[in-house]
Amino acid sequence: MMNDDPRDLFGFVAPSQEQLTTISAWATKGLELAAEIEQAEAHLKELEKELVKIEEIELPKAMMAAGTKEFKLTNGGKITLSDIIQGGLSKEEEKREFTKQWFIDNGGQENIKDHFEIDFTKGNYSRAIALRKLLQEHQVHFDEFESIHSSTMKSFLLEKVREEKGLPPFDKMGLRYLKKAYIKKKKERASENEE
Repeated sequence: MMNDDPRDLFGFVAPSQEQLTTISAWATKGLELAAEIEQAEAHLKELEKELVKIEEIELPKAMMAAGTKEFKLTNGGKITLSDIIQGGLSKEEEKREFTKQWFIDNGGQENIKDHFEIDFTKGNYSRAIALRKLLQEHQVHFDEFESIHSSTMKSFLLEKVREEKGLPPFDKMGLRYLKKAYIKKKKERASENEE
């Protein structure tokens, strides 16, 4: 026996031609927008690369050749040249040890933080109070970890750059050093915006 009910075997009503056309139109529009966004993002990445080249290579090179760290533009804007260090204390053991030793050799030992992790079994709390002096005497296993806080490390290294006794060996530390030009536009006053 045939049923005139437009529902299929699962109990759903088949969409009308008008509904299918609407769905198709929205899907097409969505795909077009996604393609536009993808193109805009690719273009934005290219613009960002160009800006990085200007800020990190071309302007610093031109300003250093002119012997200036600051430049005022005729439109009231300003360019400031700054020293930038990117990265932190490396996780690679060789670079990490090199960096710590360089800090010690160059008067930065107080910037190195020493961390100890001690595992005490239940009932050994009294041993924790005695801590470092008694560790070996009591044969307590411990791990030592030394670190330098990222901002402290960068401040110390920038201080050494400013001393102009030669650049620290950034590559051996796993760090990136560069000069970056910051371009600031003239701030518009509220009265200028209202005109």
